[in-house]
Amino acid sequence: MFIDWKHAKINAESMYNNDYVSSGLITGTQWDVILNKMVLKKVITASDLTDSSSWGNYRNTILSYNGRLAVADYGSTNSGKWTLKPFGTLTSGTTSNYNSDRTYGDLLTTGASREAEKYHIFDLAGSLWEWTEEDSHYRNTSLDQTIQDDTQYRVVRGGGYIDASDNDPVCYRVGNTISVTSLHVGFRAVLYIK
Repeated sequence: MFIDWKHAKINAESMYNNDYVSSGLITGTQWDVILNKMVLKKVITASDLTDSSSWGNYRNTILSYNGRLAVADYGSTNSGKWTLKPFGTLTSGTTSNYNSDRTYGDLLTTGASREAEKYHIFDLAGSLWEWTEEDSHYRNTSLDQTIQDDTQYRVVRGGGYIDASDNDPVCYRVGNTISVTSLHVGFRAVLYIK
C-alpha cells in the first residue's frame, strides 16, 4: 500500500526476470479472465461479482481471520490525516463492521482469512485496490479536482477494505492518476512463464 502506479509497475516487474519466468502488473483483461473463470467453475456466482461481501474484505463485511490485523482510522474528513494503526501480533477473530466511531475497516495480512481465498487466489475482492496495466481516460474526480487534462490515468480493481462491497465490488474499475497513493491502494503481480 501507499504505492503509486509507476512504483507498483517497477516492483512487480522486478520480482522475477530470468530464463524461465518474468513478472509484471496484472492487466485488466487478466483480471476479467480470472473472474469469468471463477464463475464458469462455479467458485463464485455472477452476483458475487457485483456484491463481493461473501468473499472480500470490505468495511461492511465480517470475515473470520487468523493472522495480523490493522485498522483504518480516519479521525478527519481530510484524507491527508488518515492513519493506519499498526498490525498487531498474530490473532484470531472476525473483522468488524463499519461503525459510528469513524473506524472504516480492518486490513488483514494476505492469507489471514480463508474466506477471502477463491480459486487459490487471496484477496482479489476487497482488502486493497490494486493497480493494473489498464489505461484509463477517465479520472476519479473525488480524489483531486486540480488534475490537468494531460495527466496519465490507470485503473485500480477489486475494492478496498475501507469501501463497501456492493459499491466497489471485485468487478469495478476506477481510473486514478498514476501519482495517487493511499492506505488502501496496492498492486498485484502476475507471473509469466517463458
